[in-house]
Amino acid sequence: MRSSALISFLSFLVSAGAQTGAAPSLFEALAQNGASKFAQTIQADPVLLAKYTSPDVGTVFAPADSLALPPTSSGSRRRDTTDQQQLSLAAGHGVNVFSTLDKPPGVIIETTNTDANLGGQGQNIVTDARNSTITGQKRWLISGRQTYGHGNGTEQKSLLAITSGLGQVVNVIKADIPYSGGVIHLVDNYFTIPETVSNTANAAGLSTFGKLASSANLTGSLDNTPITTVFLPSNAAFAAANISTSTGAAAAARLLGGHILPNFLGYLPNLHDGDTLTTQGGKTLTVKVKGKDYYINNAKISQANIILPNGVAHVVDSVIEPNQVPVIAGTNSIKSAAGGVVMIMCTGLAMAFMLGTA
Repeated sequence: MRSSALISFLSFLVSAGAQTGAAPSLFEALAQNGASKFAQTIQADPVLLAKYTSPDVGTVFAPADSLALPPTSSGSRRRDTTDQQQLSLAAGHGVNVFSTLDKPPGVIIETTNTDANLGGQGQNIVTDARNSTITGQKRWLISGRQTYGHGNGTEQKSLLAITSGLGQVVNVIKADIPYSGGVIHLVDNYFTIPETVSNTANAAGLSTFGKLASSANLTGSLDNTPITTVFLPSNAAFAAANISTSTGAAAAARLLGGHILPNFLGYLPNLHDGDTLTTQGGKTLTVKVKGKDYYINNAKISQANIILPNGVAHVVDSVIEPNQVPVIAGTNSIKSAAGGVVMIMCTGLAMAFMLGTA
């Protein structure tokens, strides 16, 4: 990936240089392209200034003056640590021109945000290049390549969606602005600082998962164990499987253990068709990719790449059943009504086994 990104960047530089001559400095380029407020914010803080002018940073996601919500603190004074960590998410390591970011299903970008529990690396943000019409998204989510704005005549078309904390999406609205250290992409907002699994589940309305995790005494480990992937069934998924918050602690631990992948950063670009993954409970999950849709055993990912301090979470539309090969709608996996009855019976037995009631 690094070599292809370098080749793309060199080609980009040749093209940009031929058209415009020498590239401007970072802050000149920001001011010239409608991100002067962002430039002033970075320049006013010594910590941020050092990060953005570091030779390790080659990709800057700059909120546009006309679209971005104002940052928390005044740009005229030094920002607190929380503000610095939020703004550090917009500074990416290496040079990532648009053609590298827009490759399906997306690209993982390491940032200068150091408030991550990822084994020593910086926090990541992830592009979603699937242009998918994912169902069940929260009102504060925007699918990629939609037209959006604040209703004040500044509506723009999204070129690419990028996900950060709480699953919130920032949209690229202008790409490949060259500067002397790399490339700038104008975006419509600031990135969101990742929250813990428990806070994320609460914010997303996934109360059943949160209560089961608490019942199973898993909240602390879920929130603090580095390099973790979590699949979060929706409340409707738990209800469909007849699983309630009154489930006992041992049964809840077994159930949720089948939705946790330790020592693996399962961002969507790291999930490939046919991959087998081992859960915390020792069960095997199989990844199935059909077009833009991703399945984990029987469960479809309905919201992807919710960035956590210690990894990533995906919302799924079903409680994951162990050792079940993904069954995709529109295939011939179930060929008869009798076969459907057998599948339903097996599903019920598998769920009973997970909960210890069989």
